[in-house]
Amino acid sequence: MEKIGLQKVCEILRSRDNFVIFTHHKPDGDTVGSAFALMFALRDLGKCATVFDSGDIPKKYDYFTKDFTFEMPQNPTFVAVDIASADMLTPAAQRYKGDFHLSIDHHAHGTPFAKYNYINSAAAANCENIYEIINALNIEITTPIASALYTGIATDTGCFMYSNTTPLTHLITAELIGRKIDFAEINRKMFESKSPAHINLEKAAWQTLEISHNGLIATVFVTREMFEEAGAGEEDFEGLASIPRCVDGVKIGITLKEAEKGVYKCSLRSYPPIDSTVIAAQFGGGGHIRAAGCTVKGTLEQAKGQLIFACEQELKKQGLL
Repeated sequence: MEKIGLQKVCEILRSRDNFVIFTHHKPDGDTVGSAFALMFALRDLGKCATVFDSGDIPKKYDYFTKDFTFEMPQNPTFVAVDIASADMLTPAAQRYKGDFHLSIDHHAHGTPFAKYNYINSAAAANCENIYEIINALNIEITTPIASALYTGIATDTGCFMYSNTTPLTHLITAELIGRKIDFAEINRKMFESKSPAHINLEKAAWQTLEISHNGLIATVFVTREMFEEAGAGEEDFEGLASIPRCVDGVKIGITLKEAEKGVYKCSLRSYPPIDSTVIAAQFGGGGHIRAAGCTVKGTLEQAKGQLIFACEQELKKQGLL
């Protein structure tokens, strides 16, 4: 496991072929955008490149993923994008977790698992890393590449609202917009358009909102029963983690999703000075300073209790309680 710089990444991409690019499980805009932008760029470089298809890429990204079919090449070079550790691979990809040649990531906290690992945590989104790599390879940023990159950057910055947004983020997206992408339609698809099932699930989640600790912690949850009643799928959960953090005065938002009986996936969202990764790490999770995740076992009340206690301790450490 070797950490490498941008030059070494370019050497690997120039010298090897038959690339298979992997996204993380429950793929979001940044991992899908990273994978397809890199695939398009490598193909423009004359390489054989494809994205590993686990069958779970949401249809809402079809404006740059449509007409895509996957076929495993001979003697493949496996590349991971936006994947902090091997346990973030999809179940279908787990069999290859020991075979990765290159990983390109922006998570500050993770467990490198590829032979070569490029990690630039200063990037607001991993698509910023892919943009820099494509430029370093002197590959033209075409409209499909720009659409994929813009999607990843916009979604990982909350349409440029989150504190991870930097001046460089805006400079990069300005160039991408200049590549004739329909950025207004991308933003509509990513941030405004919701299915009826998603709206039903969101409505149910709002009903569970609890605010505690002098208004500093807000919690919502979604059970399997709520999914069924809303007629929702896993993709309809996306965006619900922002519910508790939008309450004025809240420093930590907790969103619990029942994965299976006795197991809850938790999304943590925070505002300064709270570091979400510090809380998530106590449960074996990780992520970003303002957005992290973990898994907690037990009943709903037990999971809520453990998380709220951990949040309470962090608030006290920061002198907020």
